[in-house]
Amino acid sequence: MTAPAERGPWVFEFVAPDRLMNMNERLHWTTQRRRARNWRNAARRAMPWYIPEGSYLPPSIVQIELPVLGNLRRDPSNWYPTVKHIVDGLVDAHLWPDDTPQWVTTVEPVLVPYKRTDLHRPVRVLIIPRGDQ
Repeated sequence: MTAPAERGPWVFEFVAPDRLMNMNERLHWTTQRRRARNWRNAARRAMPWYIPEGSYLPPSIVQIELPVLGNLRRDPSNWYPTVKHIVDGLVDAHLWPDDTPQWVTTVEPVLVPYKRTDLHRPVRVLIIPRGDQ
């Protein structure tokens, strides 16, 4: 697919490549790095547009919907490590030159409950131009 239309918002989905990363987990460093790499690579590969070399999306707000099992009470901020690695993957895909506040603003993830019987549990990425160019 070619570059997205000049005006957003832009939305795409991909299947979760691994368990969600949570700030409360105490994982061995190799497990943590493997999961981070899986999320980063999945986001990079899932990005559906071709962005020509040297051109980028405008400064944007990124909101991510993460699938979670059941309707338990959860603090969305605890899932920020997953969001961070997804945004890093989008920078790897050359959507922006960097994930600094100049280019990217991330908001708290939205947790979307699902049931064990649900077959399709996508991660949804919403990119909204900030309008401060």
